[in-house]
Amino acid sequence: MQPIYKGAGKDKHSPVSYRGIFLLNTLTKLFVGMRLIEALLSKFSELNYTFTPSQQGSRISGQTNDAIYDLVATMQQRSQYRFSSYCCFIDLASAYRSVHREQLGLTLKKHKITGKIWHLLKENSGSVRVRVLHALVDQKEEVENLRSLPEGSCLSPTL
Repeated sequence: MQPIYKGAGKDKHSPVSYRGIFLLNTLTKLFVGMRLIEALLSKFSELNYTFTPSQQGSRISGQTNDAIYDLVATMQQRSQYRFSSYCCFIDLASAYRSVHREQLGLTLKKHKITGKIWHLLKENSGSVRVRVLHALVDQKEEVENLRSLPEGSCLSPTL
């Protein structure tokens, strides 16, 4: 993983001011880029009910717009009967950074997502080494990162 500074006046000493760019092997890029792994995982999840009803943006049959429609319809129905409605929006900006990859592998296995897909995902997320490009840090110095999924990858929301 190669951290890239986000800029815009963010604190250069804070890890959240950097976006991680993951370097993958060519075979994985092919499968992820063509959305083959995502399609297989999504199909498996739909058939085995591993998605919750609120994960509409990650589902084959759902979109984020469906969640907005459900919210508006529920509020209109409840207001018709003079019931109060409460809504909460959660910012998941740090969701990908907080995923523990070893635990993710165990969770996938628990839900019977095994075989070649599991081994491919496990192999490519097992050991992530991070280098920080900074004048005061030796370029050869690396730190192992046990958490985070690649930001911007089409596979991350499904995982």
